[in-house]
Amino acid sequence: MKVREALTSKPKTRLQIVQETGLSDREVRRQIHELRDAGVPVCSDSHSKGYWLGNREDVTRCSREMRARAYKLMHTARKMDTGEIEGQEKINVLV
Repeated sequence: MKVREALTSKPKTRLQIVQETGLSDREVRRQIHELRDAGVPVCSDSHSKGYWLGNREDVTRCSREMRARAYKLMHTARKMDTGEIEGQEKINVLV
């Protein structure tokens, strides 16, 4: 995978990875997802503005931030499902 070869321990933006690899932004995101699913410690957070190969501490911090973002998204989705968001009509969602 081209993305794996472009990643280092220093953060790189997705644009930098796109420019280095010649891949589309969508393909870079797809490969990052596949690398993470394969257990490669590709980290990112809202502070570094990029992706990098992380150590154990980085992975823990990245994972914690991902969980917090997921929790916020689920919280908002629940409110939308129950019509608790102002102006939102109640909708039926099959889960």
